[in-house]
Amino acid sequence: MQKRILFLLASLLVITMQVMAQVTTSSMSGKVTLVSSGETAIGATVIAVHEPSGTQYASVSNIDGRFNIQGMRVGGPYRVTVSYIGYATRTFSGIQLA
Repeated sequence: MQKRILFLLASLLVITMQVMAQVTTSSMSGKVTLVSSGETAIGATVIAVHEPSGTQYASVSNIDGRFNIQGMRVGGPYRVTVSYIGYATRTFSGIQLA
């Protein structure tokens, strides 16, 4: 009986470790604010490009100025471009994702 319980616990431990090891994507989130006034930018477009592969990911900021991009490739470097109507486009380079 003790061998069965020990085997069951060992099996559950191995399965749990395999499930945790399956995460192969990352995400990016943030808040877009206007430099001149500090106000949130509602509807700003955020485009992240994985430079080695050219894969593009995009999002639009919500009413709080926040954006979230899920399912991105791990690593980088990424080039992130933020644009908002009536304001200059900003580009950030060399961003790495864990």
